[in-house]
Amino acid sequence: MYKMRMILVILFSCFCYTAYSGAHDTLTDVYKGILSTKTGKGLVTELRLSHEPYADEGTFVLIEKYAGYPNAGVLKGQWTVLRGSATDKNAVVIELYNGTGVPERHYLKLKNGTIKMLDEKLMPIKGKGNYILQKR
Repeated sequence: MYKMRMILVILFSCFCYTAYSGAHDTLTDVYKGILSTKTGKGLVTELRLSHEPYADEGTFVLIEKYAGYPNAGVLKGQWTVLRGSATDKNAVVIELYNGTGVPERHYLKLKNGTIKMLDEKLMPIKGKGNYILQKR
């Protein structure tokens, strides 16, 4: 009986060690929506932000397709979090880079699980259109 318990303890210890090997799972946040355009029916947009748990940076894939057209544009690169925008020093802004050294896009993180596109000066885009993507 004692030997059986010891074997079970050893097997359980091995299982626990293997199950918690320290490997990190990459998380992906997905945002989708139809953004307004000056002409046309809108820009069908999907933004995937991949990152390690609790990280404020990672990689992104941005897929944009004009509504009614078959082809989509795909942009890949790095993203990071900025603290503060032009209108709110406590804002959380997601900044996308595609390797050119110039920020590609800025999105303001809202409290309800959405993000709102900002202009290059970190200001809200003026106009009545939709510039919000919903987290899926």
